[in-house]
Amino acid sequence: MEMTPDVQNLLLMAVVTVAAGFLVYRRVRRSVGRQRFRAAPLVIRSTVMALAALTFVALAPKSPETLEFAAGGAGIGLGLALYALSHTRFEFQEGEIFYTGHPLIGLGVSAIFIARLGYSLIRMPQMMTSAAHAYSPGSAAAVPSPVSSPLTLAAFLLMAAYYIVYGIGLFRGARRLEKPTA
Repeated sequence: MEMTPDVQNLLLMAVVTVAAGFLVYRRVRRSVGRQRFRAAPLVIRSTVMALAALTFVALAPKSPETLEFAAGGAGIGLGLALYALSHTRFEFQEGEIFYTGHPLIGLGVSAIFIARLGYSLIRMPQMMTSAAHAYSPGSAAAVPSPVSSPLTLAAFLLMAAYYIVYGIGLFRGARRLEKPTA
């Protein structure tokens, strides 16, 4: 049985949607309620976010509009992270450090990115079809980029800046609890 391009696109979209849904579920679960502080996953997450942000910025079109959106998204993410950190509570219980963040800010940042990602996923088949029609042998095809939209780049950098700065703040807060108070 041979699959048509439409069926292939539909299957790809289904796989991506399920994977994205799982990642969103995990992200939302980590944004709400009391959390155990774990350094290693925080370092990995912050490093991956920083590398992804740098990659997206490097791949983004270099226009004044794109740079303004990128700076705006990163700046808003930074501000939200600092505000969220000022409302984060740390506690030391049974030899472990726990923190409770501001739930609405974490959920809000995730919701902004999820909404923009959802919009991009809905438009992806249309963009792929347009790129396929624009392709001619021997020419550079206009393959759609995940960062070709300044708004998508801004949403991603908002989320990345928020989680990187918030992660650094969690380290600082946890370190203050670890030091003996004498």
